[in-house]
Amino acid sequence: MNVCTDADDRRRPRRFRRCSAALGLALALATVAASPAAAQLELVGIGGQAFPSPRYITAPPGDEGRVFVVQANGIVRTVDAASNATAPAPFLDVGAEVCDAAEGCGGEAGMFSIAFAPNYAASGLFYAYFTRDVSPGTHEIVIREYRATGPGDADESSGRDVLVIDHPANQNHNGGQLQFGPDGYLYAATGDGGGANDPRNNAQNLNSLLGKLLRIDPADPPGADSYSIPPDNPFAGPIAGADEVYSYGLRNPYRFSFERLTGFLAIGDVGQAAQEEIDFVSVGDARGANFGWDCFEGTAIGLSALLLQPQCTPMSGAHTPPVLTYQRPLTGAAVNGGYVVLDPAVPSLLGRYVYADSVGALGNAIRSAVLFPGGHAQNRATGLTAPNVVSFGEDACDRIYVAADPSGTANDLVSRIEEPAAPPVSCPRAAPQPPPQPPTQAPTPSSPVDANPPKLTVVARRGGKPGEVILRVSCDQACTVAGEGEIKKRGKDISLDPDSIQLAAGEAARLRLELSRRERRRLRRALRTGQKAKAVIEVVATDAAGNADRVRRTLKQKR
Repeated sequence: MNVCTDADDRRRPRRFRRCSAALGLALALATVAASPAAAQLELVGIGGQAFPSPRYITAPPGDEGRVFVVQANGIVRTVDAASNATAPAPFLDVGAEVCDAAEGCGGEAGMFSIAFAPNYAASGLFYAYFTRDVSPGTHEIVIREYRATGPGDADESSGRDVLVIDHPANQNHNGGQLQFGPDGYLYAATGDGGGANDPRNNAQNLNSLLGKLLRIDPADPPGADSYSIPPDNPFAGPIAGADEVYSYGLRNPYRFSFERLTGFLAIGDVGQAAQEEIDFVSVGDARGANFGWDCFEGTAIGLSALLLQPQCTPMSGAHTPPVLTYQRPLTGAAVNGGYVVLDPAVPSLLGRYVYADSVGALGNAIRSAVLFPGGHAQNRATGLTAPNVVSFGEDACDRIYVAADPSGTANDLVSRIEEPAAPPVSCPRAAPQPPPQPPTQAPTPSSPVDANPPKLTVVARRGGKPGEVILRVSCDQACTVAGEGEIKKRGKDISLDPDSIQLAAGEAARLRLELSRRERRRLRRALRTGQKAKAVIEVVATDAAGNADRVRRTLKQKR
């Protein structure tokens, strides 16, 4: 499945900011993780079969025994956790209601996800997000309620449209994620309606439901309405804007997730021609947030802003920038957002956000990073590869799943991330400890708050190879050091592969930022012809309390 389009990227070095207690928690979890060299991760297939075009993997709250696989054709199948067998009869089959690629609605159409109500065990209610045909070449986005009649069967005739959104002009950019948030409300991510540069200005238009994160209460309310509006939605009532909108300025947020420990929101938003982006904010900070599209694409200024389009001069709200971006090559890219891993059976990824690219822009690698409001750290490969990742998923036991199409046949594999060398952990697990809360009053001398950032020292090695930057880094206290940057030359800026390391107080170590072999060869050829190039890098040191220090360097590249 192709959830993107378009081409090319220009990434600038990320700006790191001092962050909240969420960083301390994330780094504390990541610190206990095994090093990438020591941890051997595996993708272990589930269900004993391939699945036709799987789109999502999930489970009801508290259901430790089953995993549900959502297929694009409107079929949902269940896999028994104990036997690893797929049930012969589908849990749900509403293929007659769903318009996917096979029925002419485009490669980005079909059923995208389902979300089980928090009280599913008692109510049997769950919700599906899919596209429905309207007329040749046009469709609508549908959020539809169904009710389960037994442990392994849903009643298709119980279907009730909760929310229907017109998607008239293009077949792409449908979004697709449903999730119940930590507040019990239903969140839905919609794309901007498709077409280059959001030609209908849906993402910045507060009266449009496209290019948004929506938040509703889908429980059947009294009267004619099919859902109700949470009273604290930012544009509810007389405030200008659609009542359903919670956040806006999104292009194609195909996947988002809530981190179950802290409730933070992570969004993977597919880019157009510059950058793929990941956003990470608290649910409170997401209220009314403008993630920038189409005035910004990642950290880059968007074409609409350069052309002084009215929606960008000025934007209707302050831009909330992404915490992580990566380069979009000429062959295309499509970020596939995942989850912050809380599965203690995979200790090397504990507290880390996993993500991938659906069209191979990351070399088919599944990567992970520590996310925090305003930035990220320790962005690196996990050692796992999966061509054409379609989706990540999470079950009731915090286990993480990957749907991928390694052969390009649409008979895709659904796998679970496992760490064979780790001690086995049963489910249910012990309840995780709540995150540290910021003080509500001035701290007393007996409970001091660490507000001292680490002192970062960075020394660049002279005379390195073109396309390679080697740095010697140290901190005056225990810290995590992460570095990234780009090579700037005429005609194209090329991102360096990032690197990170954990240091004890006073310990010195080496960071290596480098281009791929192909890009190094291209750089050497450019330097031989007399072109000038320089490396612009940024290194950030962060301690366990979330205090940070940063150093920026510009280094000439020589033959």
